[in-house]
Amino acid sequence: MDNKEKLINYIENAEFSSAIALVDSLDDESLYIFKAISLLGSAKIDEALKFITKNNKVLLKYEPVMTIKAHVSIYIETEDYVTAMEVLNHYQNEPYISQEVEELFPTLREAIKAAQKEKFAPKKDVKAFSLEEIKHVLETSEDPDELMKALHEGITKKNLPKILPSLKTFLLRESKEINVYSVKAFSLAILSDIPYDEEIKIRTKIDGIQKVNPSKLVPPYLTENGKNIIAKIEDLSNRDISINKNAEALYNSYFMLRIPVDIFSECHYEDLAEAFVTLAKRYMGQETKADEIIEEIIAKIGQILS
Repeated sequence: MDNKEKLINYIENAEFSSAIALVDSLDDESLYIFKAISLLGSAKIDEALKFITKNNKVLLKYEPVMTIKAHVSIYIETEDYVTAMEVLNHYQNEPYISQEVEELFPTLREAIKAAQKEKFAPKKDVKAFSLEEIKHVLETSEDPDELMKALHEGITKKNLPKILPSLKTFLLRESKEINVYSVKAFSLAILSDIPYDEEIKIRTKIDGIQKVNPSKLVPPYLTENGKNIIAKIEDLSNRDISINKNAEALYNSYFMLRIPVDIFSECHYEDLAEAFVTLAKRYMGQETKADEIIEEIIAKIGQILS
């Protein structure tokens, strides 16, 4: 039995500590994926993430499918669906040849959406919102989680006509909670999936009131500029996946505050990419509140556009 067969046997029998010890004792990068899987199997999520991040190039070289699955699954498991999608988008912009890898992306994208939907679905021991409660939450709440729950339960083809006035109120009202504006952008994505094919108004954090037809919204990662900025961020990050991931997260946060405005009509994607990478490097390892980071992003991009 060779080392790979031993590792597979260990993992199948949930002997994860033995698998980790064997990989550590060998000088064989092709077997690193088995340590990553064993760390996940041992529920050592933080260690698994650090290992995958540190050895990302090597893992992708030998086992791209298993690596991408493991990396994305960490964020699904921790219910960080935004980062899961960001990591998936990052990998999707990599030049993979394998047809198996290309076929993996839509499967993982649906897995993220399904996990997110399940999280916000009514639980047996948690009472679902009534129609009147959904309307009240949309019209008054400042709690992003509560708003997300109301959107998931309320925006369906059947219910939409009944809650549309309250939804329009939510989209137009101001908020002191910056994450509420990201929830607004998410609601447009839900309307786009229905699809809702009428013009609607939304008050953004930066651009004031904007008009948009949700059915005509195109996800940024499908546009040429959207793909270009992700590639440029990766280039400027010198393929450091930690900087790259943080810069992409900052870009996505900023983009969510500007929807439906086309930020690439105001500034070249290369200048934007440079700003996001600069900010990502600055905040590496710092304990900083998200809203403080967002405020600096707004100021930094404002300087570029002025």
